[in-house]
Amino acid sequence: MRQMGMTNDAKAYLIRALSSAQMNYPKDDPLVANALDGLAQLYGDMENVKMAEELFLEALFIDRGNAAQPRREYGIHLYHYALFLRSAGRLNEAKAQIELAIVTLSKSIGAEHPRTRMAKTSLVELVELLNKSTTRP
Repeated sequence: MRQMGMTNDAKAYLIRALSSAQMNYPKDDPLVANALDGLAQLYGDMENVKMAEELFLEALFIDRGNAAQPRREYGIHLYHYALFLRSAGRLNEAKAQIELAIVTLSKSIGAEHPRTRMAKTSLVELVELLNKSTTRP
């Protein structure tokens, strides 16, 4: 729905999904973190930076509490948060989050998995962007 420009429909759907997850699962359940991450991405797309960041951080807090071993979802959520930070112009913070996402994804699904490789490509692009921003007069 987000990709088709149906932002209001997507927002209503994701809010219902989060509410359902929070009612049916413990507050620290990974499914709650997934719902928070999805809604955070939408708010980021809508340029509601404050709400997006709050939701991303809440999802990551849940993920860290469940991280007895590196989990695929935690790495994916870190990557989504990094993309959000990049779009907000917070490049150094984004770089740190992408690096952590790569480590987590490499341990949980492998260094050559397409998601891990996508994160590595994003890191290269981000480093290039950082280098350009520091070499300008």
